[in-house]
Amino acid sequence: MALRVARGLFRLWLVLSVLWIGGVAFAARTVDGFSFIRAEIIKVTETSVSFRGSDDTHGSVIGGIDRVTGAVEAFTSLAKLTTSYSLKCRPTQRMF
Repeated sequence: MALRVARGLFRLWLVLSVLWIGGVAFAARTVDGFSFIRAEIIKVTETSVSFRGSDDTHGSVIGGIDRVTGAVEAFTSLAKLTTSYSLKCRPTQRMF
């Protein structure tokens, strides 16, 4: 199970890095790169990862990663400007 999680998160990190969306630091429980905001991973299940974060300068971010479909949805806001991100990553194949 841990190997599947690590492989899946590595693939997600790789795709997000290529798109300038930072990465997922699972051990540190953070997601980086959405409008320069470091988001805290608030919930992890077998099928999803949820995150949110904010700071006074860059606003806030909230989102999630569906580990089954590979869908990543995130929303950032600063003052009256809201940006939505919708990414599709290839999900990890089960090893057994």
